Amino acid sequence: MNLGAIVILDALGFKGIWAREDPNAVLKRLKDLRSNGLSLQGRDRSGVLVCDSGFINRVRFMSDTIVVTVMVKGPKAPIRGLYKAMESATMIAGEIMLEAIQGSPKFLFRGCLAAGEMNTDVDFLIGPAVDEAASRFEKADGPFLWLAPSALDINQHFAETFPHDNRLEPFIILPYSVPLNDGSSIKTLTYNYHGIIGEADKRAELHRRILEAFGGNPMNRKVRAKRRNVKKFLSYVDRFARSGKWMKQFQHPFRLPEWNDLSPNQKMTLMIHEICWAELDHGGRSKRQLRKKGD
Repeated sequence: MNLGAIVILDALGFKGIWAREDPNAVLKRLKDLRSNGLSLQGRDRSGVLVCDSGFINRVRFMSDTIVVTVMVKGPKAPIRGLYKAMESATMIAGEIMLEAIQGSPKFLFRGCLAAGEMNTDVDFLIGPAVDEAASRFEKADGPFLWLAPSALDINQHFAETFPHDNRLEPFIILPYSVPLNDGSSIKTLTYNYHGIIGEADKRAELHRRILEAFGGNPMNRKVRAKRRNVKKFLSYVDRFARSGKWMKQFQHPFRLPEWNDLSPNQKMTLMIHEICWAELDHGGRSKRQLRKKGD
């Protein structure tokens, strides 16, 4: 098994969509979303939104179900790499969710992100992380993309080892109790539709599009519940953005990762910098230069 992050999404209300929408229009929208998703993985699959040659990004479509995987290269890759893999997977899935509420017909997606041991071979996906995401991606009672326990654990252990502007929280995800289909809720971290970034009017327009994607009346009880749930979440995101609380994240501590948490390239970079530092005196001149000049 290798290490990777996986997001599984599915469209709300897709069953029976053929009775409400032109099948050709539905198929065209799905093809457009697929084309966008493939562009986000990059030609060499190193990613576009989070570009890193140490990862393999892949987006798969099967009808209205979308699977985003970001694998960490190397059989002995450090677990810390999963944090950045989670960032890439969330960014790709989030962009697909945003694209889906544009144009017509609109789609609302829900899903779950898991991280850990998994393997991808052609169209086969196996491993504990895959099982975890697969057992949870349809549980949210609304268009929520939320972190499974494995992803929460990675976030807890490694978020502080990344610079503030490279962390998932709060720019991409926020803490929230996501309502589930069985009437319960789960305390987790949830994709915020980039709701704290940008101006208030743009945020309001985005929220309007999300709510409009549920369609008009008449609306059955289950659809009303999902709309009510996400409306409550969007209000929470808006209040959080307006409060300026997200600025406090810059006050959160930063700590250096453990040596074994670094990738081979990161270790090599640090070793090179250490050698360069050792070669300099306090005036910024190399000790070799000083000896050469007879100083």
